[in-house]
Amino acid sequence: MKDHLRQFVTSVPAGKDYLGHMSDAQRTAWSHDLGYSINETLTALSEARVPITVDVKLVGFAGDGNEALHIADHELQMFLRTLHKQLETVALHPSPAHMTLKPEIVFRVQPAYYELSGKVAAAINQAINTGQPSSTYTSYPLHLVPYGEVDKLLQEDFGHGDGSYTIYLLNPPAHAPYAYSYQPPGSNQNESCPGSLWVSDKRYAWFDLTANLTFYGPGPGGKGQVFAHSTPILKHYKAQDVHRAITPDLAALVWSACQHLVWPPLHHGKLSYNPKLEVHLVYMVEALQRPAPGNGRVDVAALQQQLQAVGQPLGQQVTVLEHFVMFSTCDHCVAAYSGCLCACAAFRGRLQQLQAVGQPLGQQVTVLEHFVMFSTCDHCVAAYSGCLQHGERLLQQQLQAVGQPLGQQVTVLEHFVMFSTCDHCVAAYSGALKARTSRAPGAKGSFKLAVSHYLDLPDLERWLAEWREALLSEAGVNWDTEHGGAAILPVFIFDVPSTEPVLLDGLLQAAVLGQGDVVAVRSAAQPLQTFFGCFDLQMAINPQNIHRPVLAAVMQQAYGIADPALAWSQATGKMWSFIWSQAYGIADPALAWSQATGKMWSFIWSVGQNPFGSLGSTASLSFAQKDAALRNMALAYLNSSMHHAAALMRGFEMLAPAGSNGRTHYVKGYLQPEQVLPYNQRISLLLFKVQEAAAALAEGQHALAVGYAVSTTEDVAALHKITRHYKASLKPDLVCMGKPDAVRWWLLPSLCCFITLALVVWRCARGPSDDESDSKPGSRRGSSFGGVHHRAY
Repeated sequence: MKDHLRQFVTSVPAGKDYLGHMSDAQRTAWSHDLGYSINETLTALSEARVPITVDVKLVGFAGDGNEALHIADHELQMFLRTLHKQLETVALHPSPAHMTLKPEIVFRVQPAYYELSGKVAAAINQAINTGQPSSTYTSYPLHLVPYGEVDKLLQEDFGHGDGSYTIYLLNPPAHAPYAYSYQPPGSNQNESCPGSLWVSDKRYAWFDLTANLTFYGPGPGGKGQVFAHSTPILKHYKAQDVHRAITPDLAALVWSACQHLVWPPLHHGKLSYNPKLEVHLVYMVEALQRPAPGNGRVDVAALQQQLQAVGQPLGQQVTVLEHFVMFSTCDHCVAAYSGCLCACAAFRGRLQQLQAVGQPLGQQVTVLEHFVMFSTCDHCVAAYSGCLQHGERLLQQQLQAVGQPLGQQVTVLEHFVMFSTCDHCVAAYSGALKARTSRAPGAKGSFKLAVSHYLDLPDLERWLAEWREALLSEAGVNWDTEHGGAAILPVFIFDVPSTEPVLLDGLLQAAVLGQGDVVAVRSAAQPLQTFFGCFDLQMAINPQNIHRPVLAAVMQQAYGIADPALAWSQATGKMWSFIWSQAYGIADPALAWSQATGKMWSFIWSVGQNPFGSLGSTASLSFAQKDAALRNMALAYLNSSMHHAAALMRGFEMLAPAGSNGRTHYVKGYLQPEQVLPYNQRISLLLFKVQEAAAALAEGQHALAVGYAVSTTEDVAALHKITRHYKASLKPDLVCMGKPDAVRWWLLPSLCCFITLALVVWRCARGPSDDESDSKPGSRRGSSFGGVHHRAY
């Protein structure tokens, strides 16, 4: 019967009720009473846990590594055992919300295969010997070792493990300072920060204690900078204390990896499964023609492939579309918009110069503009579409890779809407465009005043929310006839030809919006230096390349994936650690909220393989993002179902007599006889599915967990229906407490007599008043003059 349910949730599309596909014998089996009281049912719903095994493998800690350090596996195991191994499951936006299902981490520390340490050290030293040191990041020569030299050795070792996740701690000896490079040779070095770790697309990660680390993170005045003492490095410990001091630091590093990689928080908990996902890239173009393909535009094929890899196991179809709206179809719009631009002043000046040259000859100079619309030029469309195919394939492949485990079909489509035909595009862009002054470096160490433009994100979000349907209509997205029930994720991209960098809030290239959309901005500006630094180098972003930040924003919005720099601690609240992530394009990539101290920043985990952060340029996904995409979907459905079921139980608990707290009361005691059997079936199925979903998450079978989680909605809906029927059968009854003849009417006259007696006693005790004394015979009232009393005799 359990196998039949497992097969059902993996093969039948979401939204089907398993109870309706059962035989009579199976329904009878699920209808047995579990014997749970109200309180026991609440306990079963709230105490479900996900056991996760994390293997910690030590490489170079048996005396064969750097400084001949020797740490036994049981010593590190002791510190890990003392940790609070229960992580919180938290959805961070719009405000932190705790979820019911929580993980329990079980650590297993063991030394790696004895030959692995020597192989890792040999690979590193060979790369140092064959490569040339770089002085780009530091004032001293720093060797950049390609991460793949070490990762291929650890990937081979990982294939022999059986844990849920594996964390490798490396301590190889090296004869020169080095760090790991994450980008191919010849690329722009100030767009990716080298580090000391790697997070694989398989379920393992490694950290090298010998790799050189001095600084990376935000600049002066920023929070969360990573310095040399932020991670355990042998040379920072005294020789006589290194063994005793570094072991707890290694345990803290492993626990941090669990918080950020193994069970990270959710960006938001409002997730829903749909077998088809369409991502519409709506380019709102300021130029008079469509932008050329490539050149930093979103790679449609790559985006779709990554999303499809996540959704495929559940049969989900993901589609990514691009839309472009051109200036070229509206002369009046172009004239009105161009009149506001500074560039038009220069154009008018050139026109006046031409007229001045021709005037002595009696020559009339006229400048004419001609626009050819794609809607009337098939040859233009054919020539342009042929150039777009490569970019569309790359983005679509990336999204398909994400949606594949869910069986999700991902489609990425492009739409081009020109400013000249889209009044709402111009209004939204112009309404959000702001200017501000800042201090820029000048000559000889001085500073000068600079004016920069940016798009105010709150204003832009308000305009896009108001004109959302109109903008999609301008792009040609037909909601009624085109999509057939597919989930739609619009990505509004402002593509402006300005050579001045225009960013969201002056910081971001892409961001998620509260109404479920994504917004991005792309300009023709040259690479722009950011506030982030890496060693001695200031990092830069390319405003012309938006593929990576758009991918990160789509992952956040569609699958609730939080920046891997972000973690949640029960003691401190939301906190950020950027060891394992690198990218640009997500709002406040290191922002953290602490219940005790407020915001916390830590950029330790911000280098490596992922599309988030401000310290890298890698647009690929690690296991932290791939697993989170599926796990978040399961957690969102499970949390909703468990929350609603618990609310129903608490409603019945309120009907229990005072003082019982539901310990000895059962829901079936309140139901009609014909409702008891359906209730037993639904509550049994719900509790079983929750336990099976938790077990599937523990085993890494996230697609199976999503199947169980989505199917719980049918059971909760049936429980709600049973409760509504019971509520309709309730009849209010007014009961008077006590009997009418028990009222003592004689108390009222007795009270009156008591009050009268009290007044008489009070008056007698007070004595006669002054008026009464003066009215007695023989008494005279005295007179006073100047405060002296005189009495006449």
